Amino acid sequence: MKHTLRFACLAGLSLVLCACGKDAFLYQNGESCNKYPTPDARTACEAKYKEGAAAYAKEFESDKATGKAKGGATEAATPKKDSLCFKRATGEVVCPN
Repeated sequence: MKHTLRFACLAGLSLVLCACGKDAFLYQNGESCNKYPTPDARTACEAKYKEGAAAYAKEFESDKATGKAKGGATEAATPKKDSLCFKRATGEVVCPN
């Protein structure tokens, strides 16, 4: 009987720990609008989320149109394949794949 109770406690504890992990539902629910109990609060949260998403999309499109990249590197800054080619002493031109 004691072993069954210990096993049940251990299984319950592992279930709770798995449910609260980084990629688990309970962790992700903290960042969603479902955590608000009233419909008015949920609606306000969803409106705020949609405004943020629209602002991000607008900024992304403007950066894309101007040629900016989020990482700081642009297409002009990356070396072209031809610029990485070199000529050996034998006269053979070698380029990377």
